[in-house]
Amino acid sequence: MKKREKGVKTPFRVLIYGKQGDGKTSVTRFAPGPVALLTLDNTDKVLDNVDKDGVVERFYIEDYSKILAEINEFIEYVANSEFKTVVFDNLSALEKVWFVNAADEGKNNGINTIQHYGKYSNQLIKMLSYIDSRLKDKNVIYTAWQRNGEIWLESGQKITPFQPDLRDSVNNYFMGTVHAVTHIKYDQEKKERYWTLTNSANEYAKNQIDGRKRADFDKLFDWEA
Repeated sequence: MKKREKGVKTPFRVLIYGKQGDGKTSVTRFAPGPVALLTLDNTDKVLDNVDKDGVVERFYIEDYSKILAEINEFIEYVANSEFKTVVFDNLSALEKVWFVNAADEGKNNGINTIQHYGKYSNQLIKMLSYIDSRLKDKNVIYTAWQRNGEIWLESGQKITPFQPDLRDSVNNYFMGTVHAVTHIKYDQEKKERYWTLTNSANEYAKNQIDGRKRADFDKLFDWEA
């Protein structure tokens, strides 16, 4: 245990989510740099065109059958570096790969078993806890795809809010432990993208860093004092 010093600004932990192609990867160039990004779905090519100043240094997985081992290798590398922000892009792709690997390694003809689901949640939450401790002096950004959840109200009405495309146990972990969860949206009137930072019946979001309820696309990481 260690006491947190008063007045010391702590690094942020943020989960951003949205549809494929909405800008989750490209927005990372606006994070405090230098930035290290580990692509888990090989969609970092968009940074070829938009990251003109080379703020984001990109890393990729060589062997997807050893994806967790390679993530750990990346964590150790950036932990001893000058990077200010570390990005894991994206966890939805990691989830899909993990289950494919587990099915291939199992004895159920390539089909996942019920034990895989509990094991996945435990392993991922353990990995996220390790990231928190190992990269405690760095900002961390996670990205994920979006999906529609399902909530039944007492009235019998069903609503389908947007939420990160992750298993519910992992989503619950993020909602409780990161400082902000934000969803990318499109303003039809202004014809521009923005980030929502307020939880509602229609989408999962939160902001424990500052008082903003939304942020311009390129201003997400400009946290107010």
